Amino acid sequence: MPQFVLPVCVCVLLFACITLLPFSCLRSAPSLDIIPMTPAVVSMREKNNGLLLSFAVTAMGVACLVKLYKRCFVRVPPHCVTVVYETRRNSVLASSMEEANNELPQVSHFRPLMYIVSLLLYRSKKLVIVPPTSFFSTFTLPCSVLDESGDGEVVDCTVEDIHVTDGSVRMVMTIRYCIPVDELERYLAAVGPTAPNERIALAAAGAARARGAELSVGLIINKSKRDTAFLEPFRAHLSSKLMSESCVKVLDVVVEAAEIADRSLGG
Repeated sequence: MPQFVLPVCVCVLLFACITLLPFSCLRSAPSLDIIPMTPAVVSMREKNNGLLLSFAVTAMGVACLVKLYKRCFVRVPPHCVTVVYETRRNSVLASSMEEANNELPQVSHFRPLMYIVSLLLYRSKKLVIVPPTSFFSTFTLPCSVLDESGDGEVVDCTVEDIHVTDGSVRMVMTIRYCIPVDELERYLAAVGPTAPNERIALAAAGAARARGAELSVGLIINKSKRDTAFLEPFRAHLSSKLMSESCVKVLDVVVEAAEIADRSLGG
């Protein structure tokens, strides 16, 4: 039993030293006493905190202004028209077109608030302003697509498997189109703020198959006969369909090539 007394005493002494030493040091070292801050030091710290807060607020304000500028100020690409419209009803508010060049129709006068908003918006050939809300957006079109007297825009279509009375034909055609200015709001409602290329291709394929079903391969392959037997009825069918469904006006249709489609060995 006595052999364990010495280690126990040593442990108790070490524990006492570790526990009581910091308190004795604090009492014997007057340099560690807490020194109260003078009013000048307090004022300097408050001033620094105020400067940091002002800097943070200024930085946040600049970031918000930059984001707001990018959202509201839209640059118009060269040879294009940018249209500001209301997303809920697809109503045109303003555009970058000049008034002398047939300004786009704006929102209905039966909605006074939207009419006032449209009057307050700045727009020019190079810049338009969009209200900072998700209720308004923009889309851009080439100037040529709104010019009915010009060449319009071009869509190249390839229609496969046009079934005729005695076979199947493959046809490549070029379609020129425009969007009438007066029909732009109807176009927005029907197609949306995108190019109508896909709508035109689908309508052309449907019209070609409908007209081709009444003809023979010879009438479509032969160019002189094709213009009268196929192209004129096809153009009338396509023009009516696109104007009624998508508010797109067909300016011209050219058949670039027409050939007999390859048949499978078992066909």
